Amino acid sequence: MAGFVRAARQRRFLQFIVEQTLTGRGHELKEYALGVGVFDKAAAWDPRLDPIVRVTARELRLKVTAYYRAEGVRDPVVIRCRSGSYVPSFHRRLAGDDADAAEVRALYLKGLFHVDRQHRRGFARSIHLFRHALAKDPAHAAAAAALAKAYCAQCFYGVAAPRHAMPKARAAALRALAIDDGLADAHASLAFVRAGYEWRWHAAKEEFKRALELNPGLAATHRVYAMTYLAPQGLLEEAIEALHRALTLDPLSVMANVHLAQTLYMARRVEAAVRQARRTLDLDPHCGPAHLMLGLAYMQQSRHDAAAEAFRLVGALATDDTLLKGALGHCLGAAGRVRDARKVLAELMALSTRRYVPPLDIARVHIGLGDQDAAFAWLDKGFARRCSRLIWLNVHPMFDTLRADPRFHVLRRNVGLAP
Repeated sequence: MAGFVRAARQRRFLQFIVEQTLTGRGHELKEYALGVGVFDKAAAWDPRLDPIVRVTARELRLKVTAYYRAEGVRDPVVIRCRSGSYVPSFHRRLAGDDADAAEVRALYLKGLFHVDRQHRRGFARSIHLFRHALAKDPAHAAAAAALAKAYCAQCFYGVAAPRHAMPKARAAALRALAIDDGLADAHASLAFVRAGYEWRWHAAKEEFKRALELNPGLAATHRVYAMTYLAPQGLLEEAIEALHRALTLDPLSVMANVHLAQTLYMARRVEAAVRQARRTLDLDPHCGPAHLMLGLAYMQQSRHDAAAEAFRLVGALATDDTLLKGALGHCLGAAGRVRDARKVLAELMALSTRRYVPPLDIARVHIGLGDQDAAFAWLDKGFARRCSRLIWLNVHPMFDTLRADPRFHVLRRNVGLAP
């Protein structure tokens, strides 16, 4: 029972209640008796002050359900631990149980397909599917971990306000880990929350370390580790190595290819960034972020006509993508195309009256226009609303024109990135 290997407390609890029931003493399974018999509590122990029995019973129910949905799917006898009782019951497996498991798995796999599309509608659809899977199987740890990933992606791409999405991401990741602490995906999602929302850098590092130890073969973990921990800490060459590992594991991942181009750009390796952006466009000619990276790199090379064409394509692809719109407005302003930049800014402001727009996307246009006071006003709003992409303050070239301003040092310190 792999799910119980690191769950000594729940394992001991299960063994105790099963043995007591099978020997005819199930009626003795009360909270006080379990505290003394399982957890060696003293005679003066008061269960009203210490909820260990109730908490362990809740954790056990999730783990038992997860076991019968995975490695125990063909066990002929099923142990059930009902809510509101500490007495287990024993049942022969019915043929319909396999059909239920297949339906849950189908919901989970469809959710993964939609979340990997990295699009507003895809995120919403994936969240619906993962929640549906969990409603049918509350102990499906992988679905809970994937739900956390979808909420994190919503936040990172500016689709949902961090104060709405990230607590849900944290709760889903912790739910997955309560069921199966050995699930690498759940540790990676929790690491994202620690870095991109809580700005607890040491805690993020520990969660990433755990995720990579548990499953070093997950390309997405290497990618997220590179972008949300290594790069923000200024460890750009290590981030590039991590992204190369991700691409070795999944060479057709468009996002891993885009993030490698972006990290090369942040490392000021402009020629390499151009090559990588072109390589990404060979995979997906309609990838807006890849056209954006190409335009940014061309600007660094003073190839303004080529940059203008790349930005034209970004504008055609951006539609309601505020991340792309903000970056486009920044580049247009920095290139001296003030009227076009202000048009993008007006579009973002109008969009913000209808739905959430990350303050950082608006700040970015002001940076490009050279309006530092407006830029810092919006960056301060971004800090107050915990915009995830503020984690790149130390390394992203978009912030270069602000670095000499004392307000920039205060912002870095607030995000935990100042020395």
